[in-house]
Amino acid sequence: MIRIIVLALIGAFAILAPLDAVATSYISRDYYLVGEDCLYQIYDRSISGDVTLGVDGIVGGDNCADEPGGLPYVIESDIVIEPMGVLRIEPGVTVKFKDGPTNFTVYGTLIAEGVLFTTNNVPPFPRDWSGIQFSGPGAAHSRFTNCVFEYGGASENDVLGLVQCEDGADITIENCEFKYSGLYGILTDGASPRIANCTFIECDRFPIYQRSLDSFPDYSGNVFIDNAYRGVLLASGEIEQSGTWQNPGIPYVVSLFGGLGLLEIARDTTLALEPGTIVKFINPEGRLDVYGELHAEGTPLERVTFTSYANDWAGGDSNGDGDETSPAPGDFAGIRFLSSPSSASFLSCSAISFGGEGREGSASVFLSMGANVVFNSCLIANSLDIGLKAINADPELLGCFFIGNETAILCRDSAQPIIDHCNFFDNSQYAVKNESSHTVVEARECFWGHETGPADTSDDTSTGGFYNPYGQGDRVSDGVDYSNFLQGLFWGPTFSIRPNGAVFTVGEQFDLYGAYASLEGELWLDVYVAIMFPDGELIFYPHLTSVAEPVTLVLPGLSALPEFELIALQIPPGVPTGDYFVFAAGVWPGTFDFVTNLAHSRFGVH
Repeated sequence: MIRIIVLALIGAFAILAPLDAVATSYISRDYYLVGEDCLYQIYDRSISGDVTLGVDGIVGGDNCADEPGGLPYVIESDIVIEPMGVLRIEPGVTVKFKDGPTNFTVYGTLIAEGVLFTTNNVPPFPRDWSGIQFSGPGAAHSRFTNCVFEYGGASENDVLGLVQCEDGADITIENCEFKYSGLYGILTDGASPRIANCTFIECDRFPIYQRSLDSFPDYSGNVFIDNAYRGVLLASGEIEQSGTWQNPGIPYVVSLFGGLGLLEIARDTTLALEPGTIVKFINPEGRLDVYGELHAEGTPLERVTFTSYANDWAGGDSNGDGDETSPAPGDFAGIRFLSSPSSASFLSCSAISFGGEGREGSASVFLSMGANVVFNSCLIANSLDIGLKAINADPELLGCFFIGNETAILCRDSAQPIIDHCNFFDNSQYAVKNESSHTVVEARECFWGHETGPADTSDDTSTGGFYNPYGQGDRVSDGVDYSNFLQGLFWGPTFSIRPNGAVFTVGEQFDLYGAYASLEGELWLDVYVAIMFPDGELIFYPHLTSVAEPVTLVLPGLSALPEFELIALQIPPGVPTGDYFVFAAGVWPGTFDFVTNLAHSRFGVH
């Protein structure tokens, strides 16, 4: 007769030893029995001392050496590993779960290598059991290596994943397989586990669900095969803890749970996105509101992307419907920068596409309240109405591409963005529209989609404006300075430079940040960085003297450098008060012929 050991442990320190080939045999539930003489059967209490679940059963207290080996452990009752408890499962062990509301909860430590966690039902089906739940920082030392989890996801007692990590249970999961879950492979809720080199196969929902916005898992090298939906499901709501969304290899999909697809970065909070990270929105009114800081720094080959759930071109078929749906303008609302502190946000090599639904004039990117954000080599495309809308804000747009919008850039209420070396294509109404009659928007050295420049049939030259009736590029309104327009595409490099604030006083910390992005091939450049004092005096980086010394750089092809600190100092006593300007540019070595844009920024000392 085949015998199955029925395991029920609470607060145990134990080792499950390896099984032989018999463990993979079909075992009828009619044949299980409890080895009463050598198995601890403990319900609703804890085991004290060291206990070993060996190949012959439990060893510790009573020796079970006379029991035959090669039997799986079958869980038929609740298991709780208490905060000081440790359960070790050795390679080759099979742990089976009876169907029903059996709870396996870990507050302490569970270490398993080469273990199969599966159902006891024959034939097996998804949702035959729930999963293993880790709760609290006391479980953070738990580790799974080379394990297989299958046929769980029964959603009993709010356990929705084969492995579920909550409230600081930052466990390690490496080289594991998650298969045939009735819901999710892994669920995180207030925990940031390491998930590396794992494979997720045929989960009935998403392979991973980040149920709270204070979860920042460490992802690397994972593989996703034939899951119902391709993505990491992400909760809606407010992001109040700073962190980084790492690139999991599939898109993040913003769910309707918790806030109807709305995300908000709170004040004093910074969200960073790794290169290649893709964020998709399900709800047409889904959007990201930024009151703190957003740092989306991609590369030309690994852009950070915000787009529609139906956009299969970005990260694959996330909604799992094949070719039945296609992305369309207005599939989500967009990104809104809604405070002066959000000016510290920085987007480089990022793409926002198929947005523009919802409020604020249907703009994929909306900036107000002094949100002077820097965009370097970004793409804003296929918006329902407006690509980027600035109201009382002066964003800096460097080397960006605006394609397929109705109006690419709309400026209102004295907004004066810097539009430098940007490219405009197929924007059906306007490339740049300025609705403020008393301000001029600088859009110099841009390419407007044709070598003849932008279409400008309104002659306002008598008031200092421009007129280009034969321009065949995208249209511009009055109040736009499009001088020195380019006759072909600008691929970079584009430099950005900015201080960590707008106004400083003596003793305050002054930090100067720089970055670049290039869609060109490899380039050798002499780079000059200068600070102009209120009286016109110039000092040059890196020695901060009046001697103009370049820094020679080799920029790899198709590359970008995230923002880095050029200068860090305290404003010393005695410095002149007034407005300061910072400049940065790259030239051909030994010349003063510009290759890059002339990046510039202003700050005050009072």
